[in-house]
Amino acid sequence: FQPAEEKGGGALKMIEEGVLDDIDYLYGVHVRPIQETQNGRCAPSILHGSSQHIEGTIIGEEAHGARPHLGKNSIEIAAFLVHKLGLIHIDPQIPHTVKMTKLQAGGESSNIIPGKASFSLDLRAQTNEAMEALIAETERACEAAAAAFGAKIELQKEHSLPAATQNKEAEAIMAEAITDIIGAERLDDPLVTTGGEDFHFYAVKVPNLKTTMLGLGCGLQPGLHHPHMTFDRNAMFNGIHILANAVLKTFQKADSPAAAYVK
Repeated sequence: FQPAEEKGGGALKMIEEGVLDDIDYLYGVHVRPIQETQNGRCAPSILHGSSQHIEGTIIGEEAHGARPHLGKNSIEIAAFLVHKLGLIHIDPQIPHTVKMTKLQAGGESSNIIPGKASFSLDLRAQTNEAMEALIAETERACEAAAAAFGAKIELQKEHSLPAATQNKEAEAIMAEAITDIIGAERLDDPLVTTGGEDFHFYAVKVPNLKTTMLGLGCGLQPGLHHPHMTFDRNAMFNGIHILANAVLKTFQKADSPAAAYVK
């Protein structure tokens, strides 16, 4: 029931407010698309990648459409930047992408060459180390695009999400809970996905916390965040029972202070 998950700030606020100060284990759940697992199946952890969103402004120079040599076309600069971003190469064994997801330039008059443009970049990498390299290469590409046209490109880093930190102990408890509720034959391996999730701030910011996120198969299609997304609502009951079972198993651990209350 954490707020602001999609904005990347909800988990950080929960930590700031002290909600996690006396917590040892934390379990989450997220529905998964059919590209990752099928309805009725579950994974004991979702190993999300890291994400970084960057807002940028291109500052060129406006000119009349008949005199392009007197201006610095922000659209041309943006097109050049897209090309440069496509040439970024880091370790190919680590999934990663960087792409422009928004570009706004120009006005109502088609004979004016726009000198200013705003854009957004979406960066994804499977590890936090790869993300650091990707950000550095992206900044270098922006510097090169600006220099090529004698313009300026200003960048502002927006919300970011860390890659998942795998906790084998919490993952094993969740795997046992899945097996109890839906059977071992429906237990998937941990899901590696390039999506991002602010749940992983908990493990990064509270190192002693043991966390994992249940990957819930529910026949979700055609994809997460698609405007026509749909899934089997009944599968949510699997998630409820598995999470409850995982909590009970955690309490029943011999080294848990709460074990006496459960027994």
